[in-house]
Parts: sequence; structure tokens; C-alpha cells
Amino acid sequence: MKKNLHPTVRQVVFKDVSGDFSFLGTSTMDSTETIKWEDGKSYPLIKVRYHRRRIRSSPENSVFPIRKVA
Repeated sequence: MKKNLHPTVRQVVFKDVSGDFSFLGTSTMDSTETIKWEDGKSYPLIKVRYHRRRIRSSPENSVFPIRKVA
């Protein structure tokens, strides 16, 4: 078997820079920045930006438009 074939999996903190939301997850990504998490341990910090779209509630813009029956 080949050695060093797979990347190292570690726990990291993902932080949404557009809002105030972060969560602890598992990833192969690494970072030089660290953050202290709720459990008191330091984890690598991965900054991400989630794009949120406003969902319109009108029937014409829904995924399954409501057709008017004449």
C-alpha cells in the first residue's frame, strides 16, 4: 500500500464571514489561523461566505408555479 496517499482529516471551525455563524466540522482543509472553540480547544479556522437568496412567496416565482384555471 502506498503511504501518504490520502490527505489528513482534521476537525476545523467553519466561520461565515457575512454573518455571525460558525460550526465545528471535519475537513481536509487546513489553515494557519486558529480559533478557540466552546470546548476550550483551539482548531484551525476556515472562513467561508454563504450566499443567501431571498425567496419570494409569490406563486409566479415558486419552483412549481400555480397555474390559474379559467
